[in-house]
Amino acid sequence: MPPIHQSLITTQLMPNTEWQVGYLNDEIIDEYIKLLEKWASKMGRKIITANTKFYQIVVQGKSWRKKVDLKKFDKLVFPSQFSPNHWSLGVVDFQHSTISIVDPLGGQKSNARHYENLRKFLYERGFQYEWQVSHIDHPTQHDAVSCGVYVLKIAECIILKSGAHMEFSRDEIDDYRYTVAERLMEGK
Repeated sequence: MPPIHQSLITTQLMPNTEWQVGYLNDEIIDEYIKLLEKWASKMGRKIITANTKFYQIVVQGKSWRKKVDLKKFDKLVFPSQFSPNHWSLGVVDFQHSTISIVDPLGGQKSNARHYENLRKFLYERGFQYEWQVSHIDHPTQHDAVSCGVYVLKIAECIILKSGAHMEFSRDEIDDYRYTVAERLMEGK
């Protein structure tokens, strides 16, 4: 994938000075998730991330990073659209044998099919034991377009802070949108 250009980030994250909230696309989410994984690695954290296409690869039964030994990691974190036009976050905790799907809207609807697909993937990768569904408490979004920003903020809390301090306000989310843009433009 070509590097994200400043104009794309500005268009998607900071469209004008009057502040227009916008839906984050997969390129921005993928780049920021990669950045979080890079920071986690520098901190000595054993986190592996996947991009927004990961879950579709799982559903289609295709291979994903076969040469990577997932047993060397504590967590797998990946953004996905488990439902159309809405970002959520998948979290596989290898240490506790749990799978979570974090919906920024706070939805607890049945994700049984998604959990089963992930269990099958994990079984095929050598994790032949029982996986439990786990709920991760988090703040919820209050609009129709900030799911991507919430997913990135929640991912940051899980990846860099072990899920600690998962409390943030709507105003903090607005500020975080700019933080994401700045970090992506700086590339660090």
